[in-house]
Formats: sequence, C-alpha cells, structure tokens
Amino acid sequence: MRNPNRVAAKRRREAAGEDMSNPYDAIVIYNSANKSTMEYAKWISDELNTDLVPYSRKHLAYASLYRNVIYIGWIRAGEITRLMMLRQNESNFDLRSKNVVICGVGIGPVDDERYVQDIADANGLDSVYLLPGRYNPKKVSGTAAASVKAMKDSMFAHYTEDVAELMRERFDKGYDGVDKKYIDPIIANIKATAQE
Repeated sequence: MRNPNRVAAKRRREAAGEDMSNPYDAIVIYNSANKSTMEYAKWISDELNTDLVPYSRKHLAYASLYRNVIYIGWIRAGEITRLMMLRQNESNFDLRSKNVVICGVGIGPVDDERYVQDIADANGLDSVYLLPGRYNPKKVSGTAAASVKAMKDSMFAHYTEDVAELMRERFDKGYDGVDKKYIDPIIANIKATAQE
C-alpha cells in the first residue's frame, strides 16, 4: 500500500530542494477537533521530518508501513479520541513490533502524575504523553455547550478534587496551554529508537 501523502510531500520537498528522507521511519496520525492537536502533530512532523496524516479509517492503515507510529488524539471525558480504532487493529498493523507513541491533548494538568496515570489507565495504556490543549467556551456550538454543561460534573467525577476543580475552571473561563516545548519528550523518544 502506498501513502499518497508521502508521495505528494516528497514531490513538494524535491521541488523546494529539501531533504526527502524520513530518517526516523515515522508517521504522525492525528485526530483534531479544534486544531491544537493538529498543531502539535505538525510540530512533531516538522521536527522529525516525518509523514503526517489526519485520522481516517483509510489513513490509519498507514501505521503498518512505519517503524515508529505517533498517534495524537484529543481527550474527551478521559478517552483519547479514535485511539480504540488503532488498538483494535494492533495485530493487523503489526503494532507489537513497532515503537508506538500515544499522545493525548486536553485541558487537564499534564504535570500531575495522578492525572496522567488516570488517562493512561482509562485508555488501557502503560504510558501516555499528555499535551496541554486549548478550549474557548465562546467558540463552542450551542449543542456542544449544552452537552458539556450536562456532563460537566460526571465528566470529572473520577479525578481528584483539585484536578476536577481546575478542569471545571478551564471549561468555564477557557484555557490555552499549547506550547511547542511539550513535544520535546516525544521527539527524544523517536530519536532514541533510531540509535537502537
């Protein structure tokens, strides 16, 4: 199976006189709702010179072609969106033989160890990279706003009270924690596999 995104990107880089190699044999697959997840995905892809595709069922199969697979989804009620589809295809894509890096983007405190472990546990993961996202309550559609309001208390019930309070505040007032520095550990992970 050929990745049309890979071919198109190669042609663009050739035309610009850029390096066409993917030295880390990696792909970044992302599922983004408000563009902060996509922003992180692009930063990682640019830093590592990797292929980059938005999540879709057909793009997900590209994971089978790479040694390093980076999946980034936004976090909704503790779940990393669309991750289950990747995990259900673990054997189809031979993911056990690959370095699979899972990242979640959300409004929770990414430096709180308990919160990070809660997200890992909720998604059946041994480890996860959490990246601070962005949320603007003024830009949420009426239907989504009503859904968030209805779910707000139950959404945070399994977190510690201080984490739940912080997240309620961020939902009410808005939050923007997006910063390129948070990709550094992910970049280090991929670069370390190149030395193995």
